[in-house]
Amino acid sequence: MGPGKHPVLWAQRLTELHVHWFYTWGSQRPALTPAPVPFVPMIWGYYPKSLPGALRQIRGYNTNGQVHALLGFNEPDNKTQSHISVRRALKAWPQLESAGLPLGSPACVHPDSPWMKAFMRGVQQHQYRVNFICIHWYGGPSPQGFLGMLRTIHHLYHRPLWITEFAIGDWHANKKHPNKYSPQVIARFMKAVLPAMNRLPYVQRYAWFPATQSKFTALGTSALFNKNGKLTTLGHIYASD
Repeated sequence: MGPGKHPVLWAQRLTELHVHWFYTWGSQRPALTPAPVPFVPMIWGYYPKSLPGALRQIRGYNTNGQVHALLGFNEPDNKTQSHISVRRALKAWPQLESAGLPLGSPACVHPDSPWMKAFMRGVQQHQYRVNFICIHWYGGPSPQGFLGMLRTIHHLYHRPLWITEFAIGDWHANKKHPNKYSPQVIARFMKAVLPAMNRLPYVQRYAWFPATQSKFTALGTSALFNKNGKLTTLGHIYASD
């Protein structure tokens, strides 16, 4: 769901899910989104020509009290996402710091990957600022495994956590092999981990990934909305959290 093409859909879905915050993987707030819902901008990748303009816009939001945090690069350790070397990410980091906002780490494919560990060593060596750790997670439906991972990452980096993408993933799902995780199984996971995260002092925010409903894709059985734009059972659970 892209904000530029579907601004009305953004507004509708944010309202129906009763979210406490949102982001779009971009630096500009979409039109028509509910004003009371806080927007968090992101610097998705490192683009030297467009970065100054994006940061000027974010500073403007900050000056007007419209944003209160900034997210760092999206999956820099993934060739199909922002794909940034540790060296380049560290070189660019002071520019992100200049926005004057609480700043989230790059969100890696795995929060304990060699890329992320090297980046955080560089942050410490250069005395850069990372206020919270951003986490992506698409594992199986084990509440204990998921919550244990959060505890491990908190102990590893000694910072609060934002789980900016998570859902249950079956990465072998296709038309010959439908997703092995049913919405009922995922509902049990969701009912266990959402209240648990709400109680954890080091989890500040989380956001379920907005997958499109399909039993033939990795994340399709984790969808919060059905093909008619109505809340799924999972969507109702998430909205009531």
